[in-house]
Amino acid sequence: MGKSARLTATRAAGLFFIALGCAAACGSSDGDDAGGSGSVWAPTTVPFDPTCKGCEELGTVTLSHLGEAKLMVDRNVDDPEAQWTRCVNDILDCVEETKDESACVAKSGCPKACKADYEARLSALGQSDLSARWSALRAVFVSPTSRCAPAGKGPEVVP
Repeated sequence: MGKSARLTATRAAGLFFIALGCAAACGSSDGDDAGGSGSVWAPTTVPFDPTCKGCEELGTVTLSHLGEAKLMVDRNVDDPEAQWTRCVNDILDCVEETKDESACVAKSGCPKACKADYEARLSALGQSDLSARWSALRAVFVSPTSRCAPAGKGPEVVP
Protein backbone atom coordinates (compact mmCIF):
# COMPACT_ATOMS: atom_id res chain seq x y z
CA MET A 1 0.00 0.00 0.00
CA GLY A 2 2.83 2.36 0.75
CA LYS A 3 0.76 4.74 2.88
CA SER A 4 0.19 4.53 6.58
CA ALA A 5 -3.23 3.18 7.45
CA ARG A 6 -5.25 5.93 9.06
CA LEU A 7 -8.93 5.89 9.84
CA THR A 8 -10.61 9.14 8.85
CA ALA A 9 -14.34 9.79 8.81
CA THR A 10 -14.48 9.29 5.03
CA ARG A 11 -12.59 6.01 5.21
CA ALA A 12 -14.63 4.81 8.20
CA ALA A 13 -17.88 5.46 6.34
CA GLY A 14 -16.60 3.75 3.20
CA LEU A 15 -15.31 0.75 5.12
CA PHE A 16 -18.61 0.51 7.01
CA PHE A 17 -20.62 0.22 3.79
CA ILE A 18 -18.13 -2.18 2.27
CA ALA A 19 -18.19 -4.31 5.43
CA LEU A 20 -21.98 -4.47 5.27
CA GLY A 21 -21.76 -5.77 1.73
CA CYS A 22 -19.04 -8.26 2.64
CA ALA A 23 -21.12 -9.55 5.52
CA ALA A 24 -23.90 -10.22 3.04
CA ALA A 25 -21.45 -11.81 0.60
CA CYS A 26 -19.74 -14.18 3.03
CA GLY A 27 -20.83 -17.70 2.35
CA SER A 28 -22.51 -16.71 -0.90
CA SER A 29 -21.15 -18.39 -3.97
CA ASP A 30 -24.08 -18.87 -6.28
CA GLY A 31 -22.15 -18.89 -9.53
CA ASP A 32 -23.61 -15.60 -10.79
CA ASP A 33 -20.63 -13.51 -11.76
CA ALA A 34 -22.54 -10.48 -13.01
CA GLY A 35 -21.21 -9.96 -16.47
CA GLY A 36 -18.36 -12.36 -17.00
CA SER A 37 -17.00 -15.76 -16.29
CA GLY A 38 -13.93 -16.90 -14.47
CA SER A 39 -11.94 -15.09 -11.85
CA VAL A 40 -10.76 -11.56 -12.43
CA TRP A 41 -8.08 -12.04 -9.76
CA ALA A 42 -4.55 -13.30 -10.37
CA PRO A 43 -3.72 -16.83 -9.17
CA THR A 44 -2.67 -17.08 -5.54
CA THR A 45 1.07 -17.53 -5.00
CA VAL A 46 1.13 -16.83 -1.24
CA PRO A 47 -1.96 -18.26 0.49
CA PHE A 48 -3.40 -17.11 3.81
CA ASP A 49 -1.70 -18.81 6.78
CA PRO A 50 -4.18 -19.31 9.65
CA THR A 51 -1.27 -19.45 12.12
CA CYS A 52 -0.28 -15.95 10.99
CA LYS A 53 3.46 -16.74 11.18
CA GLY A 54 4.35 -13.97 8.72
CA CYS A 55 1.98 -11.42 10.22
CA GLU A 56 2.79 -7.96 11.47
CA GLU A 57 0.77 -6.45 14.32
CA LEU A 58 -0.87 -3.21 13.26
CA GLY A 59 -2.31 -2.45 16.65
CA THR A 60 -4.98 -3.38 19.12
CA VAL A 61 -8.58 -2.32 19.56
CA THR A 62 -10.94 -2.73 22.45
CA LEU A 63 -14.21 -4.35 21.45
CA SER A 64 -17.29 -4.04 23.64
CA HIS A 65 -18.02 -7.22 25.57
CA LEU A 66 -15.00 -8.96 24.00
CA GLY A 67 -11.99 -7.09 25.30
CA GLU A 68 -8.81 -6.30 23.44
CA ALA A 69 -8.20 -7.67 19.95
CA LYS A 70 -5.01 -7.53 17.88
CA LEU A 71 -5.18 -6.44 14.26
CA MET A 72 -2.65 -8.50 12.29
CA VAL A 73 -1.72 -8.43 8.61
CA ASP A 74 0.51 -10.46 6.31
CA ARG A 75 1.28 -8.18 3.38
CA ASN A 76 2.71 -11.07 1.34
CA VAL A 77 -0.61 -12.93 1.04
CA ASP A 78 -2.00 -12.53 -2.47
CA ASP A 79 -5.14 -14.63 -2.50
CA PRO A 80 -8.22 -13.09 -4.17
CA GLU A 81 -9.43 -11.60 -0.89
CA ALA A 82 -6.08 -9.85 -0.35
CA GLN A 83 -6.09 -8.61 -3.94
CA TRP A 84 -9.64 -7.31 -3.46
CA THR A 85 -8.60 -5.53 -0.26
CA ARG A 86 -5.71 -3.81 -2.04
CA CYS A 87 -8.01 -2.85 -4.91
CA VAL A 88 -10.61 -1.30 -2.59
CA ASN A 89 -7.93 0.42 -0.49
CA ASP A 90 -6.51 2.00 -3.66
CA ILE A 91 -9.95 3.44 -4.38
CA LEU A 92 -10.54 4.60 -0.78
CA ASP A 93 -7.10 6.25 -0.50
CA CYS A 94 -7.74 8.14 -3.72
CA VAL A 95 -11.34 9.13 -2.88
CA GLU A 96 -10.15 10.47 0.45
CA GLU A 97 -7.79 12.82 -1.39
CA THR A 98 -9.71 13.67 -4.58
CA LYS A 99 -13.41 12.94 -3.90
CA ASP A 100 -13.64 11.59 -7.49
CA GLU A 101 -14.75 7.96 -7.32
CA SER A 102 -14.71 7.37 -11.08
CA ALA A 103 -11.18 8.70 -11.56
CA CYS A 104 -10.06 6.68 -8.54
CA VAL A 105 -11.44 3.43 -9.94
CA ALA A 106 -9.74 4.17 -13.27
CA LYS A 107 -6.30 4.70 -11.72
CA SER A 108 -6.56 1.96 -9.07
CA GLY A 109 -4.67 -1.31 -9.15
CA CYS A 110 -7.97 -3.17 -9.60
CA PRO A 111 -8.36 -5.67 -12.46
CA LYS A 112 -9.28 -4.16 -15.85
CA ALA A 113 -12.47 -6.22 -15.88
CA CYS A 114 -13.61 -4.59 -12.62
CA LYS A 115 -12.87 -1.12 -13.95
CA ALA A 116 -14.90 -1.93 -17.06
CA ASP A 117 -17.74 -3.33 -14.94
CA TYR A 118 -17.78 -0.11 -12.89
CA GLU A 119 -17.95 2.08 -16.00
CA ALA A 120 -20.68 -0.13 -17.50
CA ARG A 121 -22.70 -0.04 -14.28
CA LEU A 122 -22.38 3.74 -14.00
CA SER A 123 -23.38 4.12 -17.65
CA ALA A 124 -26.40 1.84 -17.13
CA LEU A 125 -27.53 4.05 -14.24
CA GLY A 126 -27.58 7.01 -16.62
CA GLN A 127 -26.26 9.35 -13.94
CA SER A 128 -22.89 10.31 -12.54
CA ASP A 129 -23.82 12.01 -9.28
CA LEU A 130 -22.43 10.88 -5.91
CA SER A 131 -25.31 8.49 -5.29
CA ALA A 132 -24.85 6.80 -8.67
CA ARG A 133 -21.08 6.49 -8.23
CA TRP A 134 -21.45 4.85 -4.79
CA SER A 135 -24.20 2.61 -6.14
CA ALA A 136 -21.88 1.48 -8.94
CA LEU A 137 -19.03 0.90 -6.46
CA ARG A 138 -21.25 -1.26 -4.24
CA ALA A 139 -22.63 -3.20 -7.22
CA VAL A 140 -19.19 -3.97 -8.65
CA PHE A 141 -16.97 -4.39 -5.60
CA VAL A 142 -19.35 -5.55 -2.84
CA SER A 143 -22.42 -7.26 -4.29
CA PRO A 144 -22.29 -11.03 -3.65
CA THR A 145 -23.12 -11.65 -7.31
CA SER A 146 -20.32 -9.50 -8.70
CA ARG A 147 -17.20 -11.14 -10.10
CA CYS A 148 -15.17 -8.34 -8.48
CA ALA A 149 -16.38 -8.98 -4.93
CA PRO A 150 -14.71 -11.36 -2.48
CA ALA A 151 -15.36 -15.00 -3.31
CA GLY A 152 -17.40 -15.55 -0.17
CA LYS A 153 -15.31 -18.23 1.49
CA GLY A 154 -15.76 -16.39 4.76
CA PRO A 155 -13.61 -14.08 6.83
CA GLU A 156 -10.04 -14.99 7.66
CA VAL A 157 -10.27 -14.44 11.38
CA VAL A 158 -8.37 -16.43 13.94
CA PRO A 159 -9.49 -16.11 17.57
